[in-house]
Amino acid sequence: MDRRDKFTFWAITLLFANLSAYFYLLSQKIPDLYLIIYFLASLILYIRFYIQSVIAYAYIVKFKYIIKLIEENLLFKKSNFKELEDAIDKYDHRRYAHINKKKLLTAQLKAGYSIIIGIPLIFTIIHSYIYLNDANKSPNSFYIYVISVILFILYICYEAYIFKNYTPVSQPPKNKNK
Repeated sequence: MDRRDKFTFWAITLLFANLSAYFYLLSQKIPDLYLIIYFLASLILYIRFYIQSVIAYAYIVKFKYIIKLIEENLLFKKSNFKELEDAIDKYDHRRYAHINKKKLLTAQLKAGYSIIIGIPLIFTIIHSYIYLNDANKSPNSFYIYVISVILFILYICYEAYIFKNYTPVSQPPKNKNK
């Protein structure tokens, strides 16, 4: 539980630091474009922490399952060593996850990441709306805005691809021969 909690605590600490810096930047009358880029950079960090905490949670869940099987075999004298052997092979030696990705992702969102990611996302949307409705923006600054948003979307796609193909958060194949 420790590693997952550390990522969440770090993200919460950074959220409060970012909000403090945001209110300071507002008092300095920083242009909306800079605030958008600031929040997009913050979101990249929060998403990275979120993915890492999901991976840590996958490890926690699978080892809790293995520990439960070991305890059942030792304490209750169950003779189901085949299930224990299969679980150790599947979840430890081949590094698969015990629960599916959707449950892993939603568990971490419920653990606080919906707020940690949601607040900067809301501020990004608000400042984007203000920026896009500003009649005095220069064409060059609009290009910077578009490039920033495209880079952010590319980063999200990159993280999703890496997460999708990461074996420790994947379910074992249905075929027993694999």
